[in-house]
Amino acid sequence: MENYYDLSCLGSEYLEFIKNNKECQLPIDYSTVKMSEHLKNYHVPLQSVPILMDKELADEFAQASKKVLELVSYIPERIFGYDAEKLKSFYGYKRDDIVQACAASNGFYKPAIARNDFILTNTGLKALELNCSTTLGGWNLPFFFSMYRNELPVSRFFEQHADEYEFAVRNTIRCFARFIADEVTKYAHQLGIDGHFNMAMVGNEQLTDVAKQREKLVFSVFEEEVAKKGLTGKIIPVINELTPLNLEGDVLYAGEHRVHVVITTNAKNVCSELLHAFSNNNLIWPDNPLCFAYNNKLNFALLHEYKNSVHFSDAEREAIDKYIPLCWELKNANIDVDGQSVPMSEYLRSEKDNLVIKDATGKQGDDVFIGRTMTDEQWIAAIDTALQQKSWLVQKFCESVPFTAQSGDCGLKDYDIILGTFTLGDGYGGTQSRMKEKGNSDGVINAAKGAKEGMIIEVSKR
Repeated sequence: MENYYDLSCLGSEYLEFIKNNKECQLPIDYSTVKMSEHLKNYHVPLQSVPILMDKELADEFAQASKKVLELVSYIPERIFGYDAEKLKSFYGYKRDDIVQACAASNGFYKPAIARNDFILTNTGLKALELNCSTTLGGWNLPFFFSMYRNELPVSRFFEQHADEYEFAVRNTIRCFARFIADEVTKYAHQLGIDGHFNMAMVGNEQLTDVAKQREKLVFSVFEEEVAKKGLTGKIIPVINELTPLNLEGDVLYAGEHRVHVVITTNAKNVCSELLHAFSNNNLIWPDNPLCFAYNNKLNFALLHEYKNSVHFSDAEREAIDKYIPLCWELKNANIDVDGQSVPMSEYLRSEKDNLVIKDATGKQGDDVFIGRTMTDEQWIAAIDTALQQKSWLVQKFCESVPFTAQSGDCGLKDYDIILGTFTLGDGYGGTQSRMKEKGNSDGVINAAKGAKEGMIIEVSKR
């Protein structure tokens, strides 16, 4: 791949259309667009030029994302043996009851909701980090598809090819609802589910009016999708003490309703009753506390450290080399580089322009330092700071192939892109993008740092 327009059979023609139509080089004018209330105050600026990707290639991205989640999910068992003390020591769990519940569950229900952040290089996809949570960014972006398909200037390109090609997006929230229905069917006998189930959404704050609109939409999509599976499902909001969780034996209840599925928004919402039911394998909990371990960026260093051990098969070793950039835990020690033992301090200085260091537990692009964007003095200071702390990762720098898209008041520029690919169990929840103009930033591409979000539209022959 040389650029993002290579992702589709229509790519070259699409790029020419963007270049030859000035209207496509303007930012989105929301005053001219029809949209639902819950979208009007969307918190991230959107790129007016979407990415086109052939459906067959999107399916390949889905398999890559699933494989990376699968590899990381093996680590607590294969490397740490679900040993509570080892898990606590390496990952830094602060609550003993949480890590003990993870160990006691013995992987009965592994987290299955993830967004892999990939970068597309000229040698293929490379995974920069894995995020397991139900609070990930990008969930609502597919609801803007109608705007791109029917109202923005770029929609004329889609109309010109509508007889021969179909243009579509994967609705992540619909995919999530299907995933929950599939999980309920899979575990129905063990959890005593006979056609109806209850899902508790555990939070700790009241919703704003806009958030209530968004929640209403999510609930309606959820009902539609589970009905297609011949199920009925009730969503029970659990906020603070308003709807207390309680136990009857080893089974969790919200008020008078037995809870079969739980979604939580952060660790502060995890009560002892919830942990007890989980450790006794009585819950479907896709964002359970093993997510805290999965989210640690040092997992990628562990995969490389142990890839040649008995813990991994030849096929898994191949996947690690294919998708995971070389990386190491940052510490004062020697590391293996191409079969040679090299002092890490020496390697960091000599390979500055080819390396990134990042806080292994950082979020929203904080504490990420890209060597090639820094002076030697800044790089050394960042290394010294990281060495004084714990849990930092050294990762090979991966350069994005360019994507030419709208910039400024009117015009086009090349962008670097992060691809957020959603994996929901064995299923695929679509891919969204975040982007920043090439050479116009510190290299950190995150919505919290000013990146735009972009839609990826799949192309298939009719």
